[in-house]
Amino acid sequence: MFKPSMPSFFIIGLSISLLVSSCANPPPQTGSHAPTQFYVAIPILASQLLSQVQAKSSLFSGKQNIVIDPFVYADSGEVIKASRNIEQGIIKEAEKNFEKLTVSRMNQQNVNEADYVMLGLILFEPLKGAGGPGRKYYHITSSVMERKTGTVAAKSEVWISDTNLDSSSVVADAPVIPTDPKKLEELLRWTKLPIDAQIPRGFSISLDTKAILAQAETAAENGNYKDALFLFSKASQRPEGQILKTYVGLYSANLKLGDLTGAGEAFGKLVMVGVRDKNLSVKFLFEVNDTAFINQPEKRQEYSMWLQQIGQYFNSSQECLHIIGHSSKTGEEDYNKKLSLARAEKIHQLLGIGSRAKALGKGYEECVNCLGSDDNKDAVDRRVVFKVVNCSEV
Repeated sequence: MFKPSMPSFFIIGLSISLLVSSCANPPPQTGSHAPTQFYVAIPILASQLLSQVQAKSSLFSGKQNIVIDPFVYADSGEVIKASRNIEQGIIKEAEKNFEKLTVSRMNQQNVNEADYVMLGLILFEPLKGAGGPGRKYYHITSSVMERKTGTVAAKSEVWISDTNLDSSSVVADAPVIPTDPKKLEELLRWTKLPIDAQIPRGFSISLDTKAILAQAETAAENGNYKDALFLFSKASQRPEGQILKTYVGLYSANLKLGDLTGAGEAFGKLVMVGVRDKNLSVKFLFEVNDTAFINQPEKRQEYSMWLQQIGQYFNSSQECLHIIGHSSKTGEEDYNKKLSLARAEKIHQLLGIGSRAKALGKGYEECVNCLGSDDNKDAVDRRVVFKVVNCSEV
C-alpha cells in the first residue's frame, strides 16, 4: 500500500527546530582546572564564555554586544596590568572566532547598548591536588550577565601556572590598596552563580557608575589626567561612587597634574571612606630589611601629607585603630614579624595619636604579591595598614 512521505518542509522545520534547541541549551563549560600557561589559558577562558553567549543568542539575531567590566585582583581590589592582558585576549578571541559577537571594555558610550556584561576576578590561592603544601596559583573566574533578563548567561574559570603576572595597579601612584571585602565577596558570589541563575537585585554599584570608573581608569592609564580627573569627579558626585577606588583616582590624577591641594583633599576623603568601611590599607613603602621609608624624595613628600591627614582625622575623632605592619616574603618568619612590628611602631610614633592605637606586625602572612623579590615588584608587601577597631581591642 502506498504511504505518503513526510512533507519536506516539515523535515526542514524539524531540523531547524532541533538545531536551535541544541544551541539554546549547551552543556555548561566550567573551564580548565589544570594550571596552564597564561597565553594558553586566556583563549580557553574566552572561547568557553563566548561559545555559551553565542549559543544563548537567537539563530536569527544580529550582532550581540558584550562589555567587559575590568577584571579585579581580589587581593588588592584593584584593576591590574594583568587585567588588561586578559581583556586583550578575550577581545582577540572574539574577533578571530566569533563574528556575531562584539567585545569591548566598558565605557559610558557602549554600556547602554550592551546585551551582555562580562566581569571576573583574579585570585591567588591554593589548588587542591596541585603543587606542594602552600603552593598558590592564579585563578581567573568569570561570568557573563544577560542584561535583558538579569541572569547568568555564561561562566568559566582557568588556573594559571605562571608565577609572574603583573599585579601592579593601572592607576599610577595609588596611595592605598582599595580592597573592599564586602564588595569582593559579592563579586565572588556572582561568579559562582550557576547558568540561568538570577543576579540578586541591589548589586552595589550600577553599571552606569562602573562605566564612568572604567573610563576614568582608562584615561589615567593613557596619561589623559584632565579627562581622568573629570570622570573620577563625576563618579564622586554619585552616592554609590563615593568609594575608595574613586578617591584613589582623584588623588592620583591631581598629583599627576601637580595640584597638591587637590590631592590632599582627595586623600582626606579617602581616609574618611576607609574609616567608614573599616579598611584603610595605606601604601607606606619601606626599604628592604629596614624601617626607613623607600628612598624616593617624591614619595617621602607624599608620606608627610598622608601622615598629616591621617593624624588630623584620628586626633579629631574618638575612633581606635590597629596599625599593622607587613613585610615581603623573604627571610625567616620570626624576623619578618619583628621587622613589620617595628614599621608599625614607627608610623604610630609619627602619627602621635597615643593610646587609641596599637601597633601589630604580621610579617608576610598577608602579602599581596608574595614574590619575595625585594624590589619594586613586591614593594607593596612592605606596607602599613590601618584597621578601625573597638577601643577595647587596643
